Amino acid sequence: MKRLIVPCLLLLIFLLFSACDGDSAASTEPVSESVSGPETTEAPDSTAAPIDTDALAEYVGVWDYPAENRLLCIEADGSWTMEDFWHGTPLAGQLELTGDGISCRAADGTVLSFRANGSGGLTDGSGSALIRLTETEAAVRRRTAYAVSFALSVVRQSPHAGGSEGSPYQAPKARFEALSKAQQAIYDELLSRAALMEALVWPADEAEDAAKAGIALLEDYPEYRLYLQLVPERDGSLKTVYRLPGSVQQPDGSEPDQIRAELAIFNAVCDEVISHLPADASVYDQYRYLAVYLCAKTEPDTLGLGGTDAASAYGAIEGGWATAEGYARGFEYLCRRANLACEIVTGALVAADGTRTPHVWNRVEIGSRTRIIDLARIDDGAFTPFDEDWYEAFWVPEEEAADYQSN
Repeated sequence: MKRLIVPCLLLLIFLLFSACDGDSAASTEPVSESVSGPETTEAPDSTAAPIDTDALAEYVGVWDYPAENRLLCIEADGSWTMEDFWHGTPLAGQLELTGDGISCRAADGTVLSFRANGSGGLTDGSGSALIRLTETEAAVRRRTAYAVSFALSVVRQSPHAGGSEGSPYQAPKARFEALSKAQQAIYDELLSRAALMEALVWPADEAEDAAKAGIALLEDYPEYRLYLQLVPERDGSLKTVYRLPGSVQQPDGSEPDQIRAELAIFNAVCDEVISHLPADASVYDQYRYLAVYLCAKTEPDTLGLGGTDAASAYGAIEGGWATAEGYARGFEYLCRRANLACEIVTGALVAADGTRTPHVWNRVEIGSRTRIIDLARIDDGAFTPFDEDWYEAFWVPEEEAADYQSN
C-alpha cells in the first residue's frame, strides 16, 4: 500500500508544479502584450495626428473673458487654463482643433468651445466675446479683477446718496518752497536724477540738508516714494537707493529696467481701477468704490509682513499689506488719479485716558462738510462693506471725530 502511495504523491506533486508553470506562462504572455500594446499604439497616434501649429497659432495667447470674469490662457502646445477670478478654481486641459474652432476639455468633463470671430477676438458657444491681451494687460487683469468686481458689487447692491458733486483734487502746497536755498538745490538735482534712477551720494556735512530735501520731494512727488529711498551710511553720508516695488527685501539696487517694468504695471493697475469708477454713482459711492477696492486687496500689516512697501501707496494698492500710512497714501494716490479731493493727515488717535497713538488717515471735503476716512481702522474684519456699520465708520464727519488729532 505504501508502495502505491509514494508514487502517487510524486505524480501529484509533478502535476501541480506543471500546472503552476503553465499558469505562470499563460499569465505572463498577456501581461507582456498589455504593456507593450498601448506603447506601440500610442506613439503612432501622437505622431500621426500632431497639433497643427499653424491652425492653432491664432488661438495662442491670453484672452480676457469679461462675461465670465475669467482669463483663458492657451499655450502653443495645445494646453489651456481658464483662470476664475471670482471663485479661484481654474479649469485646465488639452484642446482639440475642430472644423470651426477649438474644443477645450477639462479633467472634470467640462467642454468649452471657441471660434475666431474674424476681428482678432474669440467667441464662445453662447456668443460672448473674448479679447486678446498683451502680457502687461494680462498682469493687470490678474491683479485687479477680483477686487474691482467686489467693489462694484458693493456699490451697485447698496447704493448710498452723499453729494452729487465733489471737489476736484488739489495738490498740497509744495514743500519745496519751505526749503533753504541749499536744500532747494539738492531737491532740484535729486528730482532730475531720480527720474533717470541715477545714483547720488551726499557727504556727511550735507546729509541733513539732503534728507530734508528728499522728504520734501517725496511729499511733492508721491510717485517717487514707490521706489526711491535715501539711505544713511556708517560714515554719516547719505545715498539714493532705487528698489523694486513689491520686493520684501531691504533696498537692493535693483536694475532700473526691472523697476520701470513693475512701475508700468502698477500705473496700469491704477488706471484699470479708475476706469471702472462708477460715473453715475454719488460722490460718496465713488469714494466708497475706491475704499472697498483697497480693503479687498489689502490686509492691515500689524506684523511687518509687507516690508518697506507697507507704508506706501504700492503696499495698499498692490502689495497686499499696509500700515495706516500705507492705506492713507494708497487712497490718496487713487483719489488723485480719479480727480477726487483728498489729503493725507498725520496725527494721533487719542484714547479716553489721554494716551496718544501715532496715526495717519485721509480727509475729504464734500460741499461744506469735511469727512474723515480711515481705512486702516475699518479694514479690521469687524464688519464688511455690505454692513451699515461699515458705512458709519467710513464716512465720519470731522466734527464728530474727537479722538482724531492732527499734528
